Amino acid sequence: MTPDSPAMPRMLAPHHMRLFALIVDYLLVVIALKLGHQALLGPGWDLEPHLASEGTPGWAWVALLLLLGVFKDAVRGRSPGKWLTGLAVMRAADPSQGPLFLGRILRNVPLILLPVEALLVLTDRHGRRMGDRLAGTVVVVPPHVSPPARRLLVLAIGFLASLLMAFGITAWNLRQSDAYRTAVRIASGHPLVTGIVGTPVAFGFSPEMEMSFPPPEGKPLPGKDSTVDPGIGQGRAVILLDAEGPEGEARVRVVLRLMEAPRRWEEAALERVYDKGSEPLESSPAPPRR
Repeated sequence: MTPDSPAMPRMLAPHHMRLFALIVDYLLVVIALKLGHQALLGPGWDLEPHLASEGTPGWAWVALLLLLGVFKDAVRGRSPGKWLTGLAVMRAADPSQGPLFLGRILRNVPLILLPVEALLVLTDRHGRRMGDRLAGTVVVVPPHVSPPARRLLVLAIGFLASLLMAFGITAWNLRQSDAYRTAVRIASGHPLVTGIVGTPVAFGFSPEMEMSFPPPEGKPLPGKDSTVDPGIGQGRAVILLDAEGPEGEARVRVVLRLMEAPRRWEEAALERVYDKGSEPLESSPAPPRR
């Protein structure tokens, strides 16, 4: 059977459904890469803030994105996007059979030329792009697919799982930061804290943290602070901790400044120590700057 034979399957995949499947696949890959990037920052990542704030992925991430794109149809010829939209990759010569593993991989290699591939899908009689011609495949709507409600339920569960993972990784990264560890070290032995909660002091899993890093060469800072104070080094961190001990609970606000040579966080002030459910009790002045 040739691609142009009358026996070609009548239920060819609609163009808009293929586009939606590609968008879903792309979003899933980007979410996976971003979560992976955040999870692999490692201890002390805040001492090199550009590691967490890079807006453009490096070449390694681009290569991984392309690699995942090539292998997205490796499982039974159906990527997550195709499964969600009820599509599948089949052999052009026998649409009742899925392509071999090598064919599933080969058809996605030309996606690096996405504009050309998109044009071919729109102009080809059977919606076959260059990758389909190389692998001898066609994208169809198979006769037996999961009910739409089940597919949407899986999508919702996956979205919720990604949100929970993002929250968990964020809390994990805050605890992995050198600023958090410095704040815990300061607060756990500070008399203003131990006087409220007693000893030993334990801290909650999800701290609140705000960091700011002045631009280089003393350039003006955006926002409220318009100038850079050379005494605070290269940055400032404010960490809000939930502390608890045998005598009670409290919220502690620790202010740190980032120093150089060696690069490290140092105490600027421990302030606003809250007895849970009350107003601030006391605060300690910042130690003299070095």
